[in-house]
Amino acid sequence: VKKMGKVEKKPDPAYQIQMVELEEEKRNTSMHPMINTDEEKEHTDLEHSVFTFFRERIHRPIFRMIVYHFLEVIYLIALGFSMYDPKDTVELSVLWSYDIITIIFVVSYFFEDIIDIFRRKWTSFSSFWSFYSLINHSLFMLGGLLSAYGFWQLKDSNRAILSGNNPVNVGSTFVSMAASMAFFRICRWFLLQRTLGPVVVCIIKVLRDAFHIFLLFLIIFVSFAVGTFSMFKTFKLNTDSGPHDNSFQMEKEQSL
Repeated sequence: VKKMGKVEKKPDPAYQIQMVELEEEKRNTSMHPMINTDEEKEHTDLEHSVFTFFRERIHRPIFRMIVYHFLEVIYLIALGFSMYDPKDTVELSVLWSYDIITIIFVVSYFFEDIIDIFRRKWTSFSSFWSFYSLINHSLFMLGGLLSAYGFWQLKDSNRAILSGNNPVNVGSTFVSMAASMAFFRICRWFLLQRTLGPVVVCIIKVLRDAFHIFLLFLIIFVSFAVGTFSMFKTFKLNTDSGPHDNSFQMEKEQSL
C-alpha cells in the first residue's frame, strides 16, 4: 500500500504468531516468574518479605517439583516406619507419631485424587500414574478403616490367633498391598532421567499389556471352570448326601 510516497508493509501473520508463542514461553518458563513485575512492585509494600520470596518462587515449576518430592520422601519414610513398627506390641494397639504422619499424608493424597477427578473429569484417568495413585490411596483408606474397626473390637493386637476373614486381617492385607504400591511409585521420579526414564516408560507399557493378558486369562479360566464344575457336579452331590452302601453292587459283581 503506497501512502505519502512510502510503501507500508503488512506484518507477517506467521511472524506475529511466533512472537506470541515466544512471549507465552517466556512467561511459563521456570527461569522467569509467572507474575507481572509491575504488580509485584505494587504489592511488595503490602506483604512481608518472606511471603514475597515464597510467592515469587512457588510459580516456578522446578521449585514446585522439589517441594512435592521432598514431602513424598517424608511420607515414604513415615510409611516405612509404620510398616516396620519398631514399637509394636501384642498387648495394646497404639498409634505412634509416624503412624499419625502416615495417616495425614494418606488422607490428604486421597482427597487430592478425588478433587483431581472432579476438576479434570475423565481426562484424569488418561494418565497411568493418576489412576495408579487413586487405586493406591483407595486401598489405604479401605484397609485403614477396616483395621481401625477390627482393632476397636479387640482387646489386644494379636492378629495371629484370628481368622483370615477378620476385618483386622483383611484391612491389614489391603494396607500391605497399598504400601507396596506406594514404594513402587518411586519409579516415577526417574521419568525425567535420561537413562532410566525410557526404562520406566517400558515398564508401564508392560504392566498395561499384562493387565490385558490377565483379563483374557480370567475369561479362559472362568470358561473352563464352568465346564469342569458341571462335569463333576454329580460326584459332589453323591458325596454330600452321605456314605452309600455298595455291598449289593459288590455281591452282584462276584456272582457274575
